[in-house]
Amino acid sequence: MTNNTKISIIGGGGNIGGALAYTLILKELANTIVLVDLNKNVAEGKALDLGQAAAFEEGKCDVIGTDDYSNIENSDVIVILAGFARKSESDTREILIDKNKGVMKSIAPMIAKHSPNSFVIVVTNPVDIIAWIMSNELNSLIKDFNYNKLIGLSGVLDGGRFQYFAAKAINSKNCSGDIVSPYDVQPMIIGSHNNKMMPMIRYSGVNGVSFEHIMNIEDLPADDVENIKKQTISGGGDIVKLLGTSAYFAPARAICKMIKAYTKNEKRLLCCSTRIESKDDKNGIYLGLPVIIGSEGVEKKINFKFTDEELKSFNNCSQEGIKILKESK
Repeated sequence: MTNNTKISIIGGGGNIGGALAYTLILKELANTIVLVDLNKNVAEGKALDLGQAAAFEEGKCDVIGTDDYSNIENSDVIVILAGFARKSESDTREILIDKNKGVMKSIAPMIAKHSPNSFVIVVTNPVDIIAWIMSNELNSLIKDFNYNKLIGLSGVLDGGRFQYFAAKAINSKNCSGDIVSPYDVQPMIIGSHNNKMMPMIRYSGVNGVSFEHIMNIEDLPADDVENIKKQTISGGGDIVKLLGTSAYFAPARAICKMIKAYTKNEKRLLCCSTRIESKDDKNGIYLGLPVIIGSEGVEKKINFKFTDEELKSFNNCSQEGIKILKESK
């Protein structure tokens, strides 16, 4: 990783692209940000605005807005936001597959040509399926493609939602004021990035104190815990219902966390959509698992000792993903 970090955002003219670029500037995580969008005027306009915003920060960051993919040359990180987003709560992430598959097939050759060694973060939904599609496209175009250099946004974002709702539930039980910061909640969300995601309560905690112990000492009933899980699962859909479009501030912050882990070689344990082997598909599948992210991308995948019920749920995620993949081929 060089000191001159370049991050390219494909589909950067949208809400997440702008929020992500602004967060990268504030966190001083990039020296060059490239916003690539089919709408050149929007990309250039946002880049101009962001460049002026960057003038207020101590770190130097050049922001480029363009519709020309040659500008992503030798990027350290490429974030893929391009594609069709959810417009209503009834627009499930899976409905978007056919629309967004074609978008990925048009983007992959540009990455292979201009920046084949980049760390790629897929955000386009349905992220597990789209990450699989993009990984296979790049594998067909790049010699010795490294699957560990491509992940999807899933558990980091879902974990942030869990942190928010868990802290809110715990603090609501305390009459003397807040006792838990959302920042201190340590979530573990695995499986699919959809309504079958698996918030793992027994692997979650608050600064080393197990969530189950917190439940006991704060008298948090099982119904409240189930409600936290439900709110986490529906968090994205609830925002779509209110805004008429997908969330963008929380996704941008989650992506930033993933980028920092890679560019700073932090060896962070983060829940991401990552490739796992599958006996049912030689190309594997993408599902959310805890992984160690460092300068080599996914450097280690953490294996769970599942309970029978957890294993059944995870296998259901896997089988559903394989079914969708077969139908979309």
